[in-house]
Amino acid sequence: PVPRQMEGDKVVLRVVEAATMTASEISNFYTLYNESRAMQFLQSAKCTTLDAAEQRLRRKLKEGTVLFITEQQRPESFVGVSFFGCMDIKDPVADFGILILPQFWGTGLALESVVLSLQYAFESANGLKLLKLTAETSTSNQRALHFAKHCGVEPSGTDTNEDGDCVCFTLTRSKWLEEVKGVMQTRLQLVRTA
Repeated sequence: PVPRQMEGDKVVLRVVEAATMTASEISNFYTLYNESRAMQFLQSAKCTTLDAAEQRLRRKLKEGTVLFITEQQRPESFVGVSFFGCMDIKDPVADFGILILPQFWGTGLALESVVLSLQYAFESANGLKLLKLTAETSTSNQRALHFAKHCGVEPSGTDTNEDGDCVCFTLTRSKWLEEVKGVMQTRLQLVRTA
């Protein structure tokens, strides 16, 4: 079973489930998916109404996406989402993504959310137990490309999707455990003491 929540020093990741989805979760999802700077590289994912946001959210959950709402602990506020989608259980692989509201960029909350998400994906006893994660971002998304580089995640190729040209990333469990986890935790510690 998916844990109901995971706590870090500054953020809490709460699982979203179709059966218990709240109006607040739908509203937060709608707010994020209509924030122009957060969505500038994902134009195909915009939701123009609360009903459309709820339908998109329910469809993603029905397709097997594991979605976490990221909240700042103090003061309590919605930060964004992280998610695992397109999972292949036979060959434990999933796509990973994260979207954060711009007012939280550069605060370390995204980094903490990613660390908790990747621990859940690769290490948690009741997590996904994945062997590999994939992700992609627009070739124009310098913030995401910089983040990946400084966390030790190297590009694995390029592709084109409905939003344009993108850079692809692959992270294996072994690379996470042997390299990337340590780099991210060091960066997180630096952010906490700054």
